[in-house]
Amino acid sequence: MTEQGVDLSRYLRHGAKITENGSDDWQTPRIIYEVLNKRFRFTRDAAATAENSHCLKWWSREDNALLMDWTQEKSIFCNPPYSKVAEFLAKAHEPETAVFLIPFRPQTGFFLRYVWASPYLHEMMIIHRGMRFIHPERSDSVRSPMPVVVLVYHNKPRERDLLITVKCADTLKPLHVVAGQRPGHPLEHGHSIRDQIIQEHQRGASVADLVKKYEGKVSRRSVYRWLK
Repeated sequence: MTEQGVDLSRYLRHGAKITENGSDDWQTPRIIYEVLNKRFRFTRDAAATAENSHCLKWWSREDNALLMDWTQEKSIFCNPPYSKVAEFLAKAHEPETAVFLIPFRPQTGFFLRYVWASPYLHEMMIIHRGMRFIHPERSDSVRSPMPVVVLVYHNKPRERDLLITVKCADTLKPLHVVAGQRPGHPLEHGHSIRDQIIQEHQRGASVADLVKKYEGKVSRRSVYRWLK
């Protein structure tokens, strides 16, 4: 499959070689997993291998997570096979918490049914820029040309508006709130200045240098909060 002239076939499935020059066993970036795990304390990875799981417990392709009882899990992380996203999302409401990292494809039928229309979806994090997935056979990372989104489900229907934010692909720091802003937690600065500082730090600028550079525009506390 191609999108805007980019070959996306190797990103569409997760766990099987589907082209001669690529595999889709792309590992979730460690920093992204750790940011999510710090908040959700995952008890199991629902689609992984011994080589690419960041969680102590996981279900492999052989285990077949779709046949497992997810209701017994407190908090699941899932970067599912891209050819079976709909089937995995159908189980998202079963555990106490389920966090999915999937392609952002709002034009599809499964996105309407299991994302937009799901009362169990509590939060959506749209990822700005391509996420740096880890190559299955090497340690280097490659920015995916496919947009991705992080979805947070709970086993109880939400009682308030869906929280939709835009997050940085490298740090998951918030860049913008689209809808469902938490009361009492306004964003002090716009998305452009946040993204600019995060990207400068990614390119090697020290926190101290950035604090000095943006003195008078952004507080020291804000810079440290975005980068630490």
